[in-house]
Amino acid sequence: MSLNKIKRLHVIIIGSVACAIVGVGMFFLLIKPINQEIKTVDDQLQASQAVGVRLDSANRGLADAISQVSMAQSKLARYEATKMPNLSFAQRDTGMIDLWREQSEVLGPILQRWGYRGGVSLASSIAVPPAPTNPNAIDTSLIRIPIGHIEVVGDFRSILSHIRAWNTCPRLVQIDKPSLSGADSNLKASYDVTVYIFPKGAAGPAITMAGGEGGAAGAPGAPATPAAPSAPAGGGSSTMPTSRYGMTGT
Repeated sequence: MSLNKIKRLHVIIIGSVACAIVGVGMFFLLIKPINQEIKTVDDQLQASQAVGVRLDSANRGLADAISQVSMAQSKLARYEATKMPNLSFAQRDTGMIDLWREQSEVLGPILQRWGYRGGVSLASSIAVPPAPTNPNAIDTSLIRIPIGHIEVVGDFRSILSHIRAWNTCPRLVQIDKPSLSGADSNLKASYDVTVYIFPKGAAGPAITMAGGEGGAAGAPGAPATPAAPSAPAGGGSSTMPTSRYGMTGT
């Protein structure tokens, strides 16, 4: 083999090796970083898509929650409009006077009318208990008024209609411990009745009372709130007189 051929072969081999080295270098210097960058971007895209799916699900859940809250608020508004008196303790003294009127003048006649609903006969009295006289001692978030035991007489259909009619009462009434006795058209139904009132808004600050009741009461020279109508005489009672609508069925 001639020297020229050997040199040419060496040149070809060396050139091929150099091209391979250059190709490998180009791969590591250019292609591999680009591929890595593509993979990184693709991973970020997939992560973003996953976040987007979760975000869409969260947004749908939030929209459902907002809708449920809106429905609950609408239902509460209907209850307040149809079953709650206009009672607020933003000013505790005037709120208590409104509560006295509710329990002594309004609630009794309402319960009396609904005691006959469904065509039954009212066999017991309906007496609204007295309201408290200390405005600082009233639970202004929920007022519970226990009416007590009520008995009605009628046939089975009338008694069922009577029980259902309490749902239409303009006050929020709870029927508890129902029982049924008797036979035929002379059935007697008995149950306990409790009225619930949710005052509107937040209660105002405690007020000074004469005689040491509530707030900064009892301090020497402390001003007393004006006496409310029909307040008990003698200072020995802490409640208003029983409603004049303590009625007995005929």
